[in-house]
Amino acid sequence: MLPGPVVAMTAKEGSELAVVYHKTNPVRKTQNLFSMLFQVDKKKTIVDTALPLRPSKTLSWIGYSEIGVLHALDSSGLVLSLQRSFGFQWSPVLDTETHPSLRSRGATHWPISISRGRLICVVMKAENLGRSFPLTSPKPVPTAVPLTVPLAMLDTDVGKVEALIVQDEMEFTNMLRDSDNSVTPQIRKKLAAIDTHIIKIFNAAVQKGRLVRALDLSMRLKLLRSCRLAVQVCLFARWQRGRCNY
Repeated sequence: MLPGPVVAMTAKEGSELAVVYHKTNPVRKTQNLFSMLFQVDKKKTIVDTALPLRPSKTLSWIGYSEIGVLHALDSSGLVLSLQRSFGFQWSPVLDTETHPSLRSRGATHWPISISRGRLICVVMKAENLGRSFPLTSPKPVPTAVPLTVPLAMLDTDVGKVEALIVQDEMEFTNMLRDSDNSVTPQIRKKLAAIDTHIIKIFNAAVQKGRLVRALDLSMRLKLLRSCRLAVQVCLFARWQRGRCNY
């Protein structure tokens, strides 16, 4: 039995049900919402954890992505993802108000789904503000907004790549848990994508002589072939410096 009134619920293919409910009354205009996940076939509660919303904001949407990850969207355009690592935690994966490539201040987004690392939504322009749903005539055109973890310096090339790494690592953790820690072809593909992004930043760090940064990045590599590639990058950079000194 839920300890408070139900706000929203959704389910994914299989037997998992997610329910959002009011734990207690709002505190200082901040909603006190909790999310509870049920494994219906086993009549088991998976987790009961707080759903953090921004002050004075409400829950606009909740749903599962195609890989079975629960997402939520608040009324300010902040997309949260329920990560199963460290005992289930809600993590921000997109802020439509500050996204550098979106620049949609003054507009809201009517969500449809989360698919392939993108928020599929209808952008409601400023002239439609105040409506709870988009106009149906003319027929609205969905927009795909890539999920981008809100990090510092997203307006730089390195910041954009760092956000891709964090997003891919989140998806990798969920894929690994769903596969019972067995390495599937999809997981290998995701690992290769993560290492590709890391190598890109690693190469930039080596070229600038930031060796501590390069060492930290090399320790995040997942595949053996990626480690070998990192060694080749270092040897090539050393050869370049020796040639310049000569």
